[in-house]
Amino acid sequence: MIKIVDRSGARAMTEQRARTLSHAEDEVAPILADVRERGDAALLEYARKFDKFEGASVRIPVQGALEPKMRDAATTAAANIREYARAQLPGEYFSKTEDGRRPIRWAHTFPQACTRCRPPC
Repeated sequence: MIKIVDRSGARAMTEQRARTLSHAEDEVAPILADVRERGDAALLEYARKFDKFEGASVRIPVQGALEPKMRDAATTAAANIREYARAQLPGEYFSKTEDGRRPIRWAHTFPQACTRCRPPC
């Protein structure tokens, strides 16, 4: 069932999501800073802490070369992942109309987080 919300309800949901995102950013910021500063050593430490990783290194040894089809598939996959990740970033999204106007198109930050509520784009 789709829940219809009025403007104030949509604003409340948006504010709640912003608070949730802010809290998540506050939790993750020190980890990101640590990984930026200490590199793979910090990454290995967090992999052990959060993922129960038991290996000696997070690096995967590369042996030989990829077949051209596999290399192309990996390149396409990497581009798709980057495009999807960019779409998750918060912010205002604009689209141009044929007559040159730039109306704001609202886009939610995490599409999986809230599939029940979505203002029209």
